[in-house]
Formats: sequence, structure tokens, C-alpha cells
Amino acid sequence: MPGHSSEVFAAYPELSCEGDTLQIHPYSKGPGIHEEIYCAGNDATFEFLENVLAEIMTLFPFEYIHVGGDEAPKKKWQQCPKCQQRIKTEGLQDEDELQSWFIRQIEKYLNAHGRKIIGWNEILKGGLAPNAAVMFWHSDMESTLKAVEGGHPVVMSPTSFCYFDYSYDKIPTSKVYSYDPVPDGLDENYVQNILGVQANFWSHIDRTVPRMNRQIFPRLLALSEVAWTEKGHKNWQQFRNRLQAQEEILKIMDIYYFSHEE
Repeated sequence: MPGHSSEVFAAYPELSCEGDTLQIHPYSKGPGIHEEIYCAGNDATFEFLENVLAEIMTLFPFEYIHVGGDEAPKKKWQQCPKCQQRIKTEGLQDEDELQSWFIRQIEKYLNAHGRKIIGWNEILKGGLAPNAAVMFWHSDMESTLKAVEGGHPVVMSPTSFCYFDYSYDKIPTSKVYSYDPVPDGLDENYVQNILGVQANFWSHIDRTVPRMNRQIFPRLLALSEVAWTEKGHKNWQQFRNRLQAQEEILKIMDIYYFSHEE
């Protein structure tokens, strides 16, 4: 939220700015990122989201709830009278501030129920509660440092190292292994705010299990070592030697993986 929600508008079109019923379709047959977005000027939007989040909190009794926040197109908000009125009523400058206001409403609701939010790095715009966690998919060290030093727990997941739907030509296993999730210049007092790393694989790229596994392995093994091994103890050649034994285990488990001999 507020973007990436077209599936909701297939069932509840009144929650979008224009009220059009959208059709569910494979990602490959659509426009990519849909322009449709939750109507921030409609109070029913927040009633709906709070009901959904209440059910999520019942099902998943965990500290953090991920609210998304990434890739939210603002075109519909610019054209929507209700959203423009919300901007005026709340004294906001523009649609970017409207997204910040939107996320803060959700954050207040979850905080009031003893939960914390985590979201993609776009949620940083406009400010967050100190206990909100941020997941970085942009390689923006300035924003990362600002978030970490501002007390926000951070999960590092940049496209340049951690997107496993990308080809091995673009992100080879050696590049994953070389990743250092601790930004240069970060004060040691703040390192503890980096919770860890996350690999991403968007399954609209490959939908069969063997092809998905091939994208994930052995890169996931390399990223695991990034997370668990101190920087000074990492050694690519030693990892490659040990990887041979791991590949035998993957074969036994019938997990199709990318072979560096290919």
C-alpha cells in the first residue's frame, strides 16, 4: 500500500480513485506497474485497510507487519478531487507528502495495537516513528545512513546484489558474495540497527519450481554467508571450494541449481 493493489480493485473498485473494476491478469500480460492506487481521500480506504490489518494481526502474532510503500504512482492522486482535498485539508505540499501521510495513518493504527511497521525505503519520505523498520531495495547509501543513524532498524536488500530474478550475467554468485551490507562510514554504535539482509525473487519472472530454484541457488548460499560471516573472514575461493560439497547436497535434495560450469 498505497500502490501495487490492483487485485483489491478487482473486488472493491470503489477504493480506487476512479472506481474502475480491474481485471486480474498475469504480470507479463499487463502494463507493468499499474497506475491505480488506493484513494487517500476516501475514508473508506482506511476502514478497509484497518479491517484487513486486524485480520493479519490475528493470523500472524509477530512484531512487524510489512506495509509495502514502494512504486506508488501519483498520477491518479493528481487527478482525484478527493485526494486533492485531502492534501489541502491536511496542509500537505504535494502527492509525495500525501503518501507519507497515508503511511503514517497505517503506522498509528498498528502502533496502537502493539505492532510496528516495516516497509520499502520509500516510506522514509515525510518521516516515521523511530521504531519503524525500513527495507532498502534502492542502493542509496545516504538514505541508508540517515535511516540507520536515525534509529530505524534496517534490512538490506538492494537490487544490485539481492534480486535473484536477475540473470547470473548481471548478478553472478561472486558478486552476491562480495556484498557488504554495512555502509562505509557507519559509526560502530549504529551497526546493530542493521538487522540483516534479504534476497528477493519475484515469481512472475519464473513460475516453475526448477527454474525458480536455479535462480535462487547457489546465490542464496552466498548471501547466507554474507549475513553470517564477519567481513574479514570471507574468502571467495574458500567459499567456491566448499560450494562443491553444497552442490552435491542440492543434487541429493533434487534442487535444480545454476552450475558455474554452464
